[in-house]
Amino acid sequence: MLLMVGVFLSSASRSPAGLVLDDPLQQTSLGRRCGGEFIADGWRVIGKDDAIYWHVPAITHGAAEFDVRGLVPQEARPGMEDKTELFHMYDAAFGDADTTYLGGYRDNRFKQFLRKIGRADAGKADAMEILLQIKPNYVEPDTARLSWEPDATYHFRQEWGPDGQGNTVLKVYRNGVLLLTTSTPGLWNPAVHSVRIAASPRRSPDSGAPLGAVFSNIKVWDLSTGMPTAPVVVQPAGGATLNCSTVLVSWSGDRHARYEVRVTTGDDPNSDVVWRSGEVVCDRDFAWTGALPNPGVYHVFVRLGDAANWGPWSAAGRTFRVDSGFVPGSPNVVRVEGNVFCDNHGPFLGVGASYFQALRHAKYDRDRLDRNLAVLAANGFNYVRVLSMVNWDGLEIAPLSFRNRAGHSVAGWPDYWQQFRDLLDRVALHGMRTEMTIFADAQYVMPDKAARVAHLDGILANIAGREHLILHLEVANEAWQNGFPGSQGVADLREFTQYLADRTSVPVAITSNDDPSDAGIATVYSGSAADLATVHFSRDIRTVEGGWLPVRDSWRSLGRSGVPPLVSNEPIGPGSSVNSESDPIKLCAAAVFGYIANLPGYVYHSRTGVYANTVCCPPSGDEMDFHDTVGVDAYRHLRQLLPGDLAGWVRNDGIEPSAPFTVFCGGRGDRYWPDVAGATDGCLRNIGSVKGREFVCFPMGIRSGGLSLEARQPVQFQVFHPLTGQAVSDSTLDAQGRITLPQGPGAWI
Repeated sequence: MLLMVGVFLSSASRSPAGLVLDDPLQQTSLGRRCGGEFIADGWRVIGKDDAIYWHVPAITHGAAEFDVRGLVPQEARPGMEDKTELFHMYDAAFGDADTTYLGGYRDNRFKQFLRKIGRADAGKADAMEILLQIKPNYVEPDTARLSWEPDATYHFRQEWGPDGQGNTVLKVYRNGVLLLTTSTPGLWNPAVHSVRIAASPRRSPDSGAPLGAVFSNIKVWDLSTGMPTAPVVVQPAGGATLNCSTVLVSWSGDRHARYEVRVTTGDDPNSDVVWRSGEVVCDRDFAWTGALPNPGVYHVFVRLGDAANWGPWSAAGRTFRVDSGFVPGSPNVVRVEGNVFCDNHGPFLGVGASYFQALRHAKYDRDRLDRNLAVLAANGFNYVRVLSMVNWDGLEIAPLSFRNRAGHSVAGWPDYWQQFRDLLDRVALHGMRTEMTIFADAQYVMPDKAARVAHLDGILANIAGREHLILHLEVANEAWQNGFPGSQGVADLREFTQYLADRTSVPVAITSNDDPSDAGIATVYSGSAADLATVHFSRDIRTVEGGWLPVRDSWRSLGRSGVPPLVSNEPIGPGSSVNSESDPIKLCAAAVFGYIANLPGYVYHSRTGVYANTVCCPPSGDEMDFHDTVGVDAYRHLRQLLPGDLAGWVRNDGIEPSAPFTVFCGGRGDRYWPDVAGATDGCLRNIGSVKGREFVCFPMGIRSGGLSLEARQPVQFQVFHPLTGQAVSDSTLDAQGRITLPQGPGAWI
């Protein structure tokens, strides 16, 4: 049984047509505030690194406005003598640009900024520096030198859009006067459109936010013409019978900034509504419904909108039936649909564990294999990640004969494929599936490409008839150091992915390569045949967050980059290389955070799951089994607590307006404790996800002073202990009602 974690009791207000963002900055902000303070008429800069930023739908033709006072002529104060930063737009998905300069903001593929030039450049002081960048092209002109009065309020407006000839044109106004027009080749089209005032992440010693300046009245418009036409519903198929009451609705249609889905019992979107998504600001082309009454026959309708207008509803007559007694005739093969793992029983969260020696144990120690699989199944895991080969001295898995890294000759297993099939069957007997990572140490085991293709053929032949036992295939483990170096390695990986995808219905991933940044992931995956992107996220525990960075590193923004859903495939864990983590709450939190961040799968990674020995290689010391591995029980309640389709909900960062709560730290709203010096309360993150009127959120890294939450609208919710699954409170709050959560285990669902 899935437990609803929270519901909204009323709908949030919506912006006027055409107006995407309207934030007056009166005692609060709709954006993410990093420093500064609110005064009577706006937000005041008190530190040169202060900023506020917002994420809006990508706007190819739009306008932005803001007011600011307190800009000093001939600026020469320390830290501002070169430039004062006023306004920015960029792609937040590129290198985590909201918080990262090198590889993020500085190198952004889409960037605009507006700066006031200081006295350090005497010939240009009091002019404005303007950038329009659509890589590889950019222009960076300056305006004429302008007059400034510290007490005057200046109204700035930027307009940008296509010129019909392949360029984007930018116009900048001050107090209604056109200062400059410029253009550059390309279409302004960031994946995650970030709008920002005051400081960038640049942190230059002689540039930054203008100290004492007061910003207000931030507005952004979408000026695009032509509202979307009626979409065509793709799923559920017309007349389909489904045995799951949570239904994926997908559609094809025009590009859009928002959507709405309604499920009705009559052939009219405006009557007999059983479930509605509400107006969702998101450009995706699918939505999961809430639980529909069973049995029942339903009609489904979808409409799309730009920032200004709604298009028409999809065609009438699209019906489907929900009947839990229906038994599909097709094999129970896993699919990736709507960002979620699904089979014939419906959507589910992937809770996996590395078990790299599983195939060797299948051959040499079946009892040990069964003991380990039983422990994993009892602790809530529903799949294991195994290797089809490895060259570790004394722990080899040998589909053919080779010489290992230690220089020892290794004989191929004559019964390799029988052991392979037996392993799939043994895992299934314990109620789990297998993630099969095909190439590991391939530079030793099978360096020849023809042999690799033959091995792919062997994999395909031996999963035939067992496709339902596989969660997904992965072409290679960390391919750059396992036989697929450089650009040729990536080309071979993509070729092999296409080869598999053309020959099996089992989902396929490529690898986690040497660059796990957003740009690096896109290089490997964008436009490929992969159904999933397996990523090895950071294991850096040296930051001020105290080990929480690896928990939250799975928050990525790759929505329109052609990259499929991500899986956290080899995260930090007990005994993992580089750094390890044995705190059960952080291990559990990494999985919960990932699901809410739209990852359908997470793999528990431990030394037990890699070598199964305390010393390797060759193996010596004690054997390691899962029953005495720390953290193996940290995930056992997650599939009961969290909705199976959670990875397909619409996520939020806990600060943006769609978040159900305002978080407080040190008495300051919408602040996390890394942003508040000396904080003893608050949380590190409180990301969440929303579907219709349901929500899930996850405050984690809670300080000893607890966490104060204020409801943004009326809500009813339960709070659960992540490690025990116990409900610790059941609350109802009106808008602006507050609750304080204790530190507890350090995180709450």
